[in-house]
Amino acid sequence: MTRLLPLAAAIVLGNVLLALTWAPHLSTSGDNAEYINLSQHLGDYASTKFPPLYPAVLWLVGPDLTAMKLVAGASYVALGAVVTAYAGILAGVLTLTMPALLLMSSQVMADVPFALLVTVGVLLCASRERRPSRSWIAYSGDPPGFGPAVYQTAQAWWWTGFAILLLSCYVKTAGVAIVLGVLLLQGRKLRPWAVATLVLAPWFAWTWYHGGNTYIGKSLLANGYYPERGFVAPIALLERVWSNVNTYIYHMPMILALFIVGERRLLLLPFIPYMGLTLIWPWAADRMLVPLVPICAIALSLGVKDAVSKPWARHTFYAAFIALAVLALGRVVLAHQALPDELSPEWQRYRDAGVWLRDNTPKESIVCARKPGWLGWHAQRKGVGFLFVGRDSLWQDLLDKRVDYVVVDQLGYAATPRHLIPALQAHGDELRLRWSSGGTHILEMWHDGTQAEDSPR
Repeated sequence: MTRLLPLAAAIVLGNVLLALTWAPHLSTSGDNAEYINLSQHLGDYASTKFPPLYPAVLWLVGPDLTAMKLVAGASYVALGAVVTAYAGILAGVLTLTMPALLLMSSQVMADVPFALLVTVGVLLCASRERRPSRSWIAYSGDPPGFGPAVYQTAQAWWWTGFAILLLSCYVKTAGVAIVLGVLLLQGRKLRPWAVATLVLAPWFAWTWYHGGNTYIGKSLLANGYYPERGFVAPIALLERVWSNVNTYIYHMPMILALFIVGERRLLLLPFIPYMGLTLIWPWAADRMLVPLVPICAIALSLGVKDAVSKPWARHTFYAAFIALAVLALGRVVLAHQALPDELSPEWQRYRDAGVWLRDNTPKESIVCARKPGWLGWHAQRKGVGFLFVGRDSLWQDLLDKRVDYVVVDQLGYAATPRHLIPALQAHGDELRLRWSSGGTHILEMWHDGTQAEDSPR
């Protein structure tokens, strides 16, 4: 019974923290709305950026925003329980209080479900034995002291974990990097490579056929928002890596534990390709850390247990636990502050623009906006973005897309004043102001020289 207490405590803590940081509105991250829109159009799925499994899950839970958010919320609580069951309550607390993970737990994002899958997959590949230095041998051969029955069980667990990791690739394409890490540990064993190729080939074929970009190709761009600038120079790439290293260590210093806790650091090995990808990515983002949080927490917790098991170190355990508890509380406060209950005034006006479009425009209208997915979800209209190009090229792109309405925002994104506004100013005689509030405007485009009828502002 006492063994279940840490697990129960982790589940309770996860639900409490989820409730404390819950925000009722749709997150301003564009990917939230993108996932929702994809889930509502599975029949004509055309995304090369997001694999279809997570949108399919959202479709199953229904169109309610709270229900869709709870997919990530339930995954967050389950992740805390898995980590606690494997490495103890300290690891569970460290995982559940990590701001990067907590902030994602109430969003319509694939990051937390993805982290749950890769954590379970890696731990199963490492077998149920808490000896990572031996666990990777479980598939490759029969280690000393292992009987046939134990070896067969280890094989079964390895393949189960590997299957879960392959499944994670259909939640986020970044899972391919972790699968690659596991495959590299198998050396020349061809069967895992063949299985991975067969399972992942459909998604890669789909992406290639529809002209999607690869992760590696995008990560090596000089600027992810301006592909025409080409690839990053070698010196600039080194500067980017160094900047990302500093950023990630600052936001999650416990990642250093993986390098100082002895054999536990071997849990990191499958994540090496993924970490390399995050370091060369054009920008640093907390969400990149989410898959690493559970493994780092496990490694740190087991390392602490090993350290305090020494007779000379036992008296430091309580002091260390109290210090970590205070740190965890501080991180929860930071996470709560980073995810306010209400939208900022600028985003409220942006939402109001979407509501106006929903109530005052034909359903077939096409709306151009800086955050087309987010605005389109509130407007219940098709949203499209604008190109980051010169004003004439941008305007022609709007005409080619048959845009009916353009939303000018004040969200702070540089692309709006740099690209969109000059194009609109150059063609002011072909636009009409339909709604305005605090610097946020809705402009209607005239097509074929026809002036639109007045509508309420």
